[in-house]
Amino acid sequence: MFRETNHIVRKETLTLPLTGKNFEVKWLLLTKRYDKKRVIMTLHLNSLLDVPTVPVENNSALHSFLSTINEPVS
Repeated sequence: MFRETNHIVRKETLTLPLTGKNFEVKWLLLTKRYDKKRVIMTLHLNSLLDVPTVPVENNSALHSFLSTINEPVS
């Protein structure tokens, strides 16, 4: 999905030359498409809430758990 929207935004913004006035138009197109704080927060919270429990204390299970937790944060 990201690649599709990335391609659409790239196509929309590449048609405009990068000048002072068009920079504002391009910035508006990008923020309109990607600046959706509620959606971003919901996705991050859902990924944190869906983290499986660690049934056994071992290196690989803890590493997997930490990777899952750190992914939305970074």
